[in-house]
Amino acid sequence: MTLNGTIIVQLINFIIAYFIIDRLLLRKAVALIQQECTEQDNLMKDIQKERDYVSDNEEQKKLEWEQFFQQFKQESPKIIERPSFKKFERIPKIGEKLPSIEVKRTTNELKDLLIE
Repeated sequence: MTLNGTIIVQLINFIIAYFIIDRLLLRKAVALIQQECTEQDNLMKDIQKERDYVSDNEEQKKLEWEQFFQQFKQESPKIIERPSFKKFERIPKIGEKLPSIEVKRTTNELKDLLIE
């Protein structure tokens, strides 16, 4: 088999093209891909840190709420029974006059109730 001059020229052109493509395109592309991968990894780490921070805060708030609830259970305010207004439900009809003694008694009871 004889080597032809065109084969040698094509081989030299191929080697030159390979080095040009490798130097100008592939290395920059690989560097960009690696840079994006490292940025993505850093973002994922940041996201995980934020998730951990949020979950820690949620746990803290949950514990604070439970402590507050326990304290509220222990120191809950006493329910004061308020007087009923049922005895004042009788409303006189239009034109009906109440005796002045009943009006004074009712107003005094209402005044005492409001003050109380």
